[in-house]
Amino acid sequence: MTGARGVATVARSPPGRPQPVDLDDEGARLAAETVRQMRQRAPGVGVETLVPHFSGRFDLVVQVLGATPEVFAHNIETVHRIFRRARRGFHYERNLEVLRHAAARGAVTSRN
Repeated sequence: MTGARGVATVARSPPGRPQPVDLDDEGARLAAETVRQMRQRAPGVGVETLVPHFSGRFDLVVQVLGATPEVFAHNIETVHRIFRRARRGFHYERNLEVLRHAAARGAVTSRN
């Protein structure tokens, strides 16, 4: 990405509108379309996606990767040792598997 300007996007719905987790595809189509629109409107700009774990659905990961973001990122937000206490109802390994799947498909990944 030498010479490219970086842009990070976070898609949020206005109050009263469905949130990505309320959508059948957990916002994967929205994330992919955002990457495509940014490329169309600002050629040469690098795009990093920050996506949910998509409930471990690799088909949704592939949908986002189809838009070819420079970086596929996901917030894990804590270390494995305290993950269950900090993120009740979430699965640390599932989060890592989403990133591994993206990396196995050639994506540059990032976790926060």
